[in-house]
Amino acid sequence: MSLNIKRILVGTDFSEPARRATDAAVDLARALGASLVVLHVTPAVEYVDYEGNLAHLHKGKAFQDAIRKAAQDAGAAELSRIQKSGATATYVALDGPPTETLCTYAEQNGIDLIVVGTHGRTGLQRLLMGSVAETVVRRAHVPVLAFRGP
Repeated sequence: MSLNIKRILVGTDFSEPARRATDAAVDLARALGASLVVLHVTPAVEYVDYEGNLAHLHKGKAFQDAIRKAAQDAGAAELSRIQKSGATATYVALDGPPTETLCTYAEQNGIDLIVVGTHGRTGLQRLLMGSVAETVVRRAHVPVLAFRGP
């Protein structure tokens, strides 16, 4: 079996495991002559007080906008870091459930390989926080390469 990898998607939350995954994806993209897409997904923030106060809904939107802006800034910095290494990449920022959004993006954009970092959580932490990487491995329709954090 031969893998023809032309488009690599790396999911990032800008954590250390994500940075390690991004570095590996950059190396792979250069070695394979593949294009690289760095994707950050901002989960929806829903905030309503018990009375359904519209002022709190507005604050929730402002908070979401601030998260989105921070992700854009971090994405621009990550793209600059990648370009300084001599690689080319594009940065995409989307809103939604991280796992579903990452897998859907891969399916709709001809991605051949997904690269993700994992925090390596176990036990109660994994139960409470979930594992985006693990779920991507189970749901993706293309190969997934996961890098565990330190």
